[in-house]
Amino acid sequence: MNKFTTLPPAVCALPALELLGAAANAVDAVPSAIGQLTALTSLNFSSNVLTAVPSELGCLTSLTSLDLSRNQILTLPAELVRVVCSYLR
Repeated sequence: MNKFTTLPPAVCALPALELLGAAANAVDAVPSAIGQLTALTSLNFSSNVLTAVPSELGCLTSLTSLDLSRNQILTLPAELVRVVCSYLR
């Protein structure tokens, strides 16, 4: 386990970023600015202490891999569910 409790704000200022791995930390919140990373194809926040994720994850329409496992998330934002369901059609 690493020691990160937050995602550095500078990460959300990288619009060409395609892969973001923040697994096995102690992150308790995903910043809403993550929605600006529209080139992101893979996002991994597994094994953190998240209880929720921002609706802005629904803006990540290039996302093909999302891992939020091993957190304490009870519900997903409707915006994210819509994006996931669009891939299932």
